[in-house]
Amino acid sequence: METSQNPVNDMVLHKLRDIHLPDPVSFYPLPMAWWIMITVVILLSIGLWLLVQYRLKAAQRTALKKLDQLETELASHDNQAVIFMELSYLLKHYVKNQYPNSLASGLIGDDWLNFLDRTSHSKEFSQGAGKTLRTLPYQNNKRSSLEVFSAVRLWIKQNPYKTKKHIVL
Repeated sequence: METSQNPVNDMVLHKLRDIHLPDPVSFYPLPMAWWIMITVVILLSIGLWLLVQYRLKAAQRTALKKLDQLETELASHDNQAVIFMELSYLLKHYVKNQYPNSLASGLIGDDWLNFLDRTSHSKEFSQGAGKTLRTLPYQNNKRSSLEVFSAVRLWIKQNPYKTKKHIVL
């Protein structure tokens, strides 16, 4: 057996330790940069969703403003026929906007009222106050006219977005 000639080398070799790897990086707690990035992504997602919702409801807001204007005009004007022509135009224009894949805006009479009932899931237009939508321009009944405005307002609020559904006529 050979012995080391240098006692200093023996002491140094004796003091050496085995290689130690550092502890693995843990997943949690996350560094502050990750928390900031997660927060920014969540806030951007919420902001984008709100922007899309706002733009989708633009036509509804416009229609409701015009409906309020028509209702105000009805209270101050005697020419009820013109106002109800404009109401009908507003409703047809809104339907054309909201249901672009259908020919619903071209319907007239009972077919038109039945379409409005199907899309509102009620009988408000064919059997309720909305039924007078066809005959009201030829009558002079302010009470009925206000009920029609309420029915139209409710219908517009129930149909806020453009739809890609195909409506069976």
